[in-house]
Amino acid sequence: MLTVPKVDGVKNGLIYPVGIMGTGIYIPENIINNDYWEERLDTTSNWIVEKTGIIERRHISKDISTSDMCIAAGQEALERCGIDAKDLDAIIIATITPDFQLPSTALIVKEKLKADNAIPLDLTQVACAGVVFGVYLGVHLLQNKQFNNVLVIGADALSRIYNPKDRGSCVFFGDGCGAMVLHRMKDKSMGILSWDIGSKFNIEGAGVSHGGAKYPLSQQDFNNGKHYLYMEGKEVWKEAVRALPATIERSIHKGGLTVSQIDFFAVHQANKRLIQHVFDNLGVDSEKTLFNVHKYGNTGAGTIPTVLHEAIINKKIKNRDLVSLAGIGAGFKWGSLLIRHSSDSEDFE
Repeated sequence: MLTVPKVDGVKNGLIYPVGIMGTGIYIPENIINNDYWEERLDTTSNWIVEKTGIIERRHISKDISTSDMCIAAGQEALERCGIDAKDLDAIIIATITPDFQLPSTALIVKEKLKADNAIPLDLTQVACAGVVFGVYLGVHLLQNKQFNNVLVIGADALSRIYNPKDRGSCVFFGDGCGAMVLHRMKDKSMGILSWDIGSKFNIEGAGVSHGGAKYPLSQQDFNNGKHYLYMEGKEVWKEAVRALPATIERSIHKGGLTVSQIDFFAVHQANKRLIQHVFDNLGVDSEKTLFNVHKYGNTGAGTIPTVLHEAIINKKIKNRDLVSLAGIGAGFKWGSLLIRHSSDSEDFE
């Protein structure tokens, strides 16, 4: 007989359990392999693979934007759980590559999905941890019985904002999107069991320094590439290898469990060396995860939901498995979720 963890309701503060009812993804067709960067930068395919584990990544075509990826992934997620867009109560989109500064990307997606009753919410400064924060927000919206279905999407078109002359960052990045539908569950031992959220201000590690109210973008700034995403690899590595294992352990312990009891880990796909380092730190076998960074690159907010979706589709995650989701984004913001997954619609209200 299956034993599920008993989670203290005081610890997670939830009245109603919430789970992930369906997932979907959008991966662009345009493949950019390492030869592309060999021809343009002082680098080699061997160096890229050795340092990052990335063999290729995907870029959206010129006629595609972030909202288009969100719509495609969102539609698949809705179809997989049999939910109509008109029954969505909120759409939460995590991205650092919105279609516009204004209007809202979530609003564009709402309109195109014909989700007339949904509140559009944008998380534009959480970066690669965006989906963790989005699910956290969605779970708490669903504590209000006026909400029944929340669509959470993580998407980034990083090919549109990286510096094509910076070999230390541009070779990492790709474009991609993942979506999930959140819905209340019947049993408090199911769905999102616990979480951990943290942050530490650091502008040196990664970010986009100019173009905001503090440093409006001048022509000279533009000419100097100040509008591009930058990343200082050593600084990011230092924070990630500290924060990721710690947040994963904390959310698991809050759920009354140990790391060894977790069946699957969906971790932000920054680069393969970093992910492996985190797993080694935790004492986790890499068989308990699925890598897609080698074929998609770092897709920012898109990494965690694409890993989750592919793991569910490929049955790496099975019904009632314990799953840990974790990510860290520029700034820095990080977080993790502990989930008891269900593939049985009868488990949902």
